[in-house]
Amino acid sequence: MEAVEAGAQLSTHLGNGAHGTLRRHPNYIWEQLGESRLMASIITDGHHLPASVVRTIIKTKGVENTIITCDASGLAGSPPGIYGEGSVKMEVLEDGPIVIAGQRQLLAGSGDETDTCVTTAIDMAGISLQESLDMAGLNPARLLGFEEISLEAGSRADLILFHYEGTGSRMNIQTTLACGAVKYGTLLVNS
Repeated sequence: MEAVEAGAQLSTHLGNGAHGTLRRHPNYIWEQLGESRLMASIITDGHHLPASVVRTIIKTKGVENTIITCDASGLAGSPPGIYGEGSVKMEVLEDGPIVIAGQRQLLAGSGDETDTCVTTAIDMAGISLQESLDMAGLNPARLLGFEEISLEAGSRADLILFHYEGTGSRMNIQTTLACGAVKYGTLLVNS
């Protein structure tokens, strides 16, 4: 409550890093869920939070007050194995999570990036593609006071061209543009 009174607007990675055992109530997760002045960001990679928690947070906060984030570490996308990250050994597990080497419980970042978290949120919470995309793009932009991008003349051209086949599939990003410039992939324009 003190953080909210001091201006906090976001519960970062709600539920991630929480104690393994909490009091039934009150506890800090319920307090943050019940605080209407806080948005909640959640990691929807399928490893940080179970589907029931993702559904509960989205239903409680609403799509407009939930942010999807990924927490991807520098090892995201790496093949399974043990890696050195500074003085710490990390392990990429066969099923994707990144953990502190030698155990399987303490996550050390996500093995997935935001595009996967967007489609995983759809599968976990039964939300639409539009809702999931808004939670990953529009909502964080609103929180930070960024200009809202729209598809009309004069609006900044920050766009992603992707292919998505629906529930159970992954997003295949083909092109990204920032301020109208291609940053990834190619853009074919018909004349």
